Amino acid sequence: MLNQAVLSFISKAENDSALKNRLPGMGADVISQIAAEVNFHFKPEDWVSTVSALYAGELNDSDLSKVSGGAPNQQNPLGVTPSRLEKVIPNALGSCTYWKS
Repeated sequence: MLNQAVLSFISKAENDSALKNRLPGMGADVISQIAAEVNFHFKPEDWVSTVSALYAGELNDSDLSKVSGGAPNQQNPLGVTPSRLEKVIPNALGSCTYWKS
């Protein structure tokens, strides 16, 4: 499941080098704390589920109905992709841990 706060935070970090430089090597707990400092509020679990879903590339029934109906992707309106995420956090899938750094 994609979390809009996580997607918005990724987009913000993509364009904010000071923020982006704080993220590599951090786990979900620390990333959610950093996000809260800049007014993006989500739980570590939200980070993990969103990053995992982005990498899985799987569509659920709701997404499939939107695609077949030609509707725009309402769940990921910012168009965050794994390649964009990797520019913000190299090895972003590795951030799906709950270990505090």
